[in-house]
Amino acid sequence: MKQETINICPSWRGIANTCIMILEVGNEEAKQVAKEEIRRMGAILDGEFKQGALDEEKDSHQPAQDSA
Repeated sequence: MKQETINICPSWRGIANTCIMILEVGNEEAKQVAKEEIRRMGAILDGEFKQGALDEEKDSHQPAQDSA
């Protein structure tokens, strides 16, 4: 029997929308977590742009991989 892997990782847009919702209606602890997630996402994207690895063809929520 062949094993299948299903990717259940949410999209960047989905995570951003969730963070926005939490910032609008969440308690203080949830808001802090949402702010940290937005900062983490920004750091990942900054790294992607600096490496020149952001490519519409690749899955944008996966970290860049070395092709060495």
